[in-house]
Parts: sequence; C-alpha cells; structure tokens
Amino acid sequence: PAHLAVAGLGKWLARHEDAPGVITPEGRLRATLDWTHELCDRWERRLWADLSVFAPGFDARAAEYVFRHTAPGADGPAPLDRLVRAGLVVAEETDEVRYRVPGAVAEHGRRWLWEQAETSLVLERHRDFYLRRVREGEIAWSGAEQVRWYRRLNRDLPNLRTALAFCLRRPAEHEAGLLMACSLWYLWIAAGVLREARGFLDRLLRVATAPSATRTKALWVCGSIAALQGDLDGARKRAVECLGRADHERDLAADGYGRHLLGTIALLSGDDGTAVNRLAEAIGRHRATGELTPGLLLGLSQLAMAYERTGERQQALDLLAEALATCNEAGELWARSIVVQVRGLVEHGAGDFDTAWADARDALRIKRLFEDVAGSAQCLELLAW
Repeated sequence: PAHLAVAGLGKWLARHEDAPGVITPEGRLRATLDWTHELCDRWERRLWADLSVFAPGFDARAAEYVFRHTAPGADGPAPLDRLVRAGLVVAEETDEVRYRVPGAVAEHGRRWLWEQAETSLVLERHRDFYLRRVREGEIAWSGAEQVRWYRRLNRDLPNLRTALAFCLRRPAEHEAGLLMACSLWYLWIAAGVLREARGFLDRLLRVATAPSATRTKALWVCGSIAALQGDLDGARKRAVECLGRADHERDLAADGYGRHLLGTIALLSGDDGTAVNRLAEAIGRHRATGELTPGLLLGLSQLAMAYERTGERQQALDLLAEALATCNEAGELWARSIVVQVRGLVEHGAGDFDTAWADARDALRIKRLFEDVAGSAQCLELLAW
C-alpha cells in the first residue's frame, strides 16, 4: 500500500540523510519492506516468513498447515487475508484460489528466517504438508476425484520440487524424500514428467540405501519409469532387486509390481509369451491385496495387449471388459482411457474400424483431461490407421 511505501521510504531517508547519492531503487524497496515488517503484528510476521519458502502457487490449506506447526500459540486462523490486503501476498483465482509471494517480499521473509535460524524448521513443515498431500492423492487416485487430484498436484509440482530438493540436501530427510518421490508415481506417469522423476528417484535411491518397504517400492517405481523411457536394462535391474527385497520382506504388493514390471519389459521387447506369464502372475498378486489399484487396471490392459499379439483376441476382449466395468464402477478415468485405447487396437486388428474409431476418440477425450501428450499421440496414430 502507498502509505506503507511512503512511511518506509521516509524512515530510510531519515537514516541516510547525510549520505547523498546512496539511495538506489533496491535500497528504497528494502527500506519499504523493513518498515512494513515492523508494522506487522507477530503472527503476520510469522506467516510472512513461513510463506517465503513456498514456490509460487500454493493454497490456503498449505499455508495454514505450515503456520499452525511453526506458531502453535497463535489464536485464530493464519492471517493470510491480512497479508493479501497489505499487498504482501497475491491471490489468483481460476477454479480455486491460489497464492504467490512476490520475489522481493519472499526474499525478505527468507532473510528473516535465516537470521532467526528457522529455515530448516519451516522447510520441514512445508515438506510434511506436501508429503501428506501426495499420499492422500495416491490413495484417492483410482476413484472419482482423480481429475481434481491430478490438477491439484500438477499445480503443486513447484512446491513438490522444493520439498524433494530439501530432502536431498539433508541426510536425515533422505527416507522421507524417497517416500515422497515413489508415492508420486501416479503423477509422474500421468503428467509425463519422466526425466525429472527418474532423476529424483535415482539420486534418492543412491543415498537412502537402508532396506525398507519404502526403498522396495521406489525400486519398482523407478524401474517402471525407466521402462517408459526405453531403458529396459535399467528397468530389469530395478525389477530384479525389487523382487529380491519383496520376497525377503514378504511384501505382496511389491512382489506384484516387480512381476508387473518384468511383464512390461517383456511386452516392450516383443517377448509376448513371457509377457503373458509375468503379467498373469502380477494380476494375481494385485487381486490378492484386496484393493483396487492402478496396477491391476493397467495389468489387465497390458495382458490384453499381449493376448492380442498371440492371437487370443477373445481373451483380450474379456479382460478389457472386466477392466472397463471396474473403471466405470469406481469412476476412474486415467486407466479407463488406456483400457479403451487398447480395446480400439484390438478392434482395429479384428477389422472393426468403426468401433475402433469410436474407442480411439473416447480415449483421446479423456487423455486431454490429463494433458497426456504421449497417450494423445497414440490415440491420434490409431485414428490415422
């Protein structure tokens, strides 16, 4: 606000009235921010500092969580609206209200955090919030809220990167970083952020070496991303290590995903017989967990593709019918687009071009919801055929 800017500049000038020629735009800005900081109450200053660690684009729930865990004695909610009215935080509304802190304001907050020796504390709380959100999204992914979760987490990617970078810098946080990176597998793949995902996972697997269920999960996630990148040797190495750890830990879910990854590698290598065997084993283990997982839905689609290649077209269609019914019942869309796309391939192989055309268009409409570039290209290729 103008009155704060004038007051701050006036105070700065009073301190430097005997030093002509030293007033710079940067000096004026810093003086304004210093004076504005003094005008804020203790909780406004606290929130200002907390928000300085956020990447641009966060929501009120994230701000409230970090504030509550760094200012446990505060009365009432985080004073976010007051900082917006003061011009220290900018509110931007699309389908939801999100916020950003202008660069100079954020830098002032970070400097205050550093002077108070609280930077690590606030970054830890920031990481805690986004780890919780990532895990909530993973649980909800195969349900009717999938598109909303995709959009929310896609917007949160800058803050997820901040949290992962924090974990990489501190040995005590490596395990938490690995948990976040592997729990994000659904977003990495759906958003097509494969190179970045592989970079985080490879680096975290190198430093978080202690055996754990998290590390075992990270092995199949990293291997699956490697396979999608075409690095089948790297994917196979991760799959073998994952299966060894899953057997030792009696981890049924990881065993299923390890076998699933071997089936994917075989499918991509053109070894259809091995693909059928490994994917059938994986589907059995996915079913045995008693949960509806993307692994089950994707496994059914991949096994159907392998059956189509081996001439077992009716078996392929039966598996796809099961997968489609399951997706429709759960309100799941991302895996549904893959199921319908594969069904279009099978129908095209059978010469049913009209039905294949309809399925390719149906799949393409869904893929646009997720901005799935690779999947959209595959649908367009099927339409061209």
